[in-house]
Amino acid sequence: MLAPHVRGAILSLFVITAIPVLEAHAGGEAQPIRRIPVGAVIRSTPETGGRIVAREAAIATVEATCGEVEPNEQPSQASPASVPGECSGNVSANDASSIEIDYGSFNDGLEDLFVLNLAGPAQLKIELTYSSPSADLDLFLFTVSGNTIHFIDGSATDGSGKPEMISLPVAEPPGTYYIGVSSFSGSSPYTLKISAPGYSDSCTPTATSVCLNNGRFRVTADWQTSDGQSGSGRAVLLTHETAYFWFFSETNVEVVVKLLDACGYNGYFWVFSAGLTNVRVVLTVTDTLTGATKSYTNPLGTNYAIPPDVTAFSTCNPGCSVSVSPTSQQFSASGGTGSLTVTAGNGCPWNATSNSSWLTINSGSSGSGNGSVGYTVAANATTSQRTGTITVGTSTATITQAAGSSACTYTVTPTSQQVGAAAGSGGVTVTAQSGCSWNAASNVSWLTITSGASGSGNGNVGYSHAENTGTSSRSGTMTIAGKTVTITQLGAQPNCTFAVPLTSKSFTWCGGDASTTVTTQSDCSWTSKSNAPWITEVILSDKGTGSASFSVAANTSGSSRQGTVTIAGQTVTVTQAAQSGGGSHDGLWSGMTDGNRPVEACVASDQLQMLRITVRLTLPGLGSSCTTKIVRLNSPVSLSGNDYAAGVSAYPEISNVFTTVNGSFPSATTMSGSWGSFSDAWYIFCGSSIAFGTGGTTLAAGSFTATKQ
Repeated sequence: MLAPHVRGAILSLFVITAIPVLEAHAGGEAQPIRRIPVGAVIRSTPETGGRIVAREAAIATVEATCGEVEPNEQPSQASPASVPGECSGNVSANDASSIEIDYGSFNDGLEDLFVLNLAGPAQLKIELTYSSPSADLDLFLFTVSGNTIHFIDGSATDGSGKPEMISLPVAEPPGTYYIGVSSFSGSSPYTLKISAPGYSDSCTPTATSVCLNNGRFRVTADWQTSDGQSGSGRAVLLTHETAYFWFFSETNVEVVVKLLDACGYNGYFWVFSAGLTNVRVVLTVTDTLTGATKSYTNPLGTNYAIPPDVTAFSTCNPGCSVSVSPTSQQFSASGGTGSLTVTAGNGCPWNATSNSSWLTINSGSSGSGNGSVGYTVAANATTSQRTGTITVGTSTATITQAAGSSACTYTVTPTSQQVGAAAGSGGVTVTAQSGCSWNAASNVSWLTITSGASGSGNGNVGYSHAENTGTSSRSGTMTIAGKTVTITQLGAQPNCTFAVPLTSKSFTWCGGDASTTVTTQSDCSWTSKSNAPWITEVILSDKGTGSASFSVAANTSGSSRQGTVTIAGQTVTVTQAAQSGGGSHDGLWSGMTDGNRPVEACVASDQLQMLRITVRLTLPGLGSSCTTKIVRLNSPVSLSGNDYAAGVSAYPEISNVFTTVNGSFPSATTMSGSWGSFSDAWYIFCGSSIAFGTGGTTLAAGSFTATKQ
């Protein structure tokens, strides 16, 4: 139950233990437990924690296209994989495994293991897909050192039939890595797709070589100094077209190289390089598909000055054929989105390029083999029809757009809607001047345009939504008159009932924070949605009984106002008074902490009504850059002269926390204060992540200053 793409979070949540004597267990996760949505990490409890234990491996039969050989449950038995590569297998919650993730009363075993040996750095992307809609598979990436397992990342979304993906934000160094597949429930065949920038079927980077232009060209840089020293430069990939080399220190860049696909321009690949050195450099570029090689030499004692080579390689697509369909498409003046299907031979690289400023490539700008290209057509504000092209490899698609009117403007209402899990229908209204044409298109399979696929002037678009049989909500979009309309559909929740005791809440003009409890069955999901721009949800969604909170901004409009928050389908009415009071310190205050984090406060009638301080969290698993508004008042605090002392609320995003804030107003325009250490923090939300501690975990104290606005 790990959130995808939360690097480093796993080590902070598990205690990793190596047990030399293997212990036999039943396989897999035999019981369902509460799963955490995508973007969150495991909600553990202070009493349990987690650990990794070894257990006896059993022999199961699994076939994989990447050469898997069973048994493959121990790291020493892991089936070999490569980058790029694709492996297949079949996993069951009843299989035995050698590595088990223990959450206290529930276990998650790794039934299949694959091993990657990286000769060079790799920014890995690992995708796990499977065919059984009733199974729930999870994905893990880790290294092994002796008897110790070091987790790097994991992906375990909530619900059956959902694919998993690990996408590392930075490259991992050369070494041996393990990929684990587990079944939380059920069984299913699966496919693992492994890729990384700079890796291709024909080129694998090393510490001294880099693969550019979608992995087709291998580049090396050898050097020699005046005293006879020589060596090979260390390669660092920047983009799929660019890289740099260092010779003597990794902080000292020596040569930068760019390999540009200009086949659509003059029929060649271009080589550009620049250097910050005067040593002898031999830059060698090899086309791994044709074997052609070119070398460029910078003489010893000469400032690096190798000229651009715009006719470096003339074989654009050796043995490759690239085509697109459709080869022509038409759009109304309002524009919209479109896609092209790319058909190419296996391993044949291609790039997609727009040849018109009003055509924008938004997906599939490059690829290899079959693929697709997504693009956006801007609204035509001119009175003339226009034609543009998109080039994919050596093929071209022509896009024609109808003439527009400089007076055409489009309004779409509503731009977002929430619908239930059952199948149904809805409508969207388009407002435009007479003669201004527009189109409507769905961008997901479960939303269908049923009427108004095109129109002119004012009109309506009808759509239908299919039943959501999953338990999690989903979102999809439609592009209507060039505008994006978002539809959020709730997950299936049979026999769910919700109780929200809070029905209304009043605030002074200063605003503040409020919290309420949602009571429901353990498998029932709910959401919280603000219906006013001055009300902000803190907890957007949860599953089972939990808490929801929201924040209200200060009201400086001069009149009272009313808004609502919808929590678990029930409406909470929020009323806020107009600005009033004439105390000496009344007003809005803004400042910074000693850690350069924002502070906001409000005083009315000589009471500190609202105080929010953003604190940088340094608990393991969150990282030094994670911040959250963690200091908030329990209730309004009356000033004692120029001084104040306040307690801190334990809102749903921070559990069992105790601390106080003390401060004063040194002058009519200055405010200062400090907070003590936090104690007994059980869990803390930070964005979409949660960090856990046991009783006694502390967060550092701090101070702040603010000025009157």
